[in-house]
Amino acid sequence: MVAQIRSPHAQRPVVYLYEAVPGGVGMAARLFQRHDELVAGAKDLVGDCRCEDGCPACTGPRGETGGNGRVLAERLLGLLRDGTIGSRAA
Repeated sequence: MVAQIRSPHAQRPVVYLYEAVPGGVGMAARLFQRHDELVAGAKDLVGDCRCEDGCPACTGPRGETGGNGRVLAERLLGLLRDGTIGSRAA
């Protein structure tokens, strides 16, 4: 998985999910098919965490989010869930 704040190709934030095995083993395709379920699960994980601002258990290392990890993650996951951002196209 590779995340970019601004993709040089798309000119917007992107997350690339790929398999390093030549030809793949089907994991990326299966995860792509379960996009809605994965986003909902991630939103639940962040929402259920007992931390205040985000922690390694819910949003990752604090240094990468500037202490706003929880707010940013909840906003991003909400936009992904609502279809406001994100593309289901490969």
